[in-house]
Amino acid sequence: MALGYQTSEPTSRRELFDELEHPALKPLPEVPYELAERKNVTVNNDCHIEFDRHYYSVPYTLASLKLQVRATRDVVEVTLGWRQAPIHL
Repeated sequence: MALGYQTSEPTSRRELFDELEHPALKPLPEVPYELAERKNVTVNNDCHIEFDRHYYSVPYTLASLKLQVRATRDVVEVTLGWRQAPIHL
């Protein structure tokens, strides 16, 4: 008795994809994924942070604290833990 695939089973990767994977695919989102860069920064005494060679102002109450910056192509977000500081467009 020879071992091998039966002819009724898919035998190529394409056939396996069409049978198993293709039905489970979902459509692409309408809005494309937006890449973001993240960085930890410390607020200077003048209430500014430096990110990507640019300076952004933050409230004076955050002076000398360590914050997180999340920057996309259009927006720079500054957060302290779960608290969000001003957003710069």
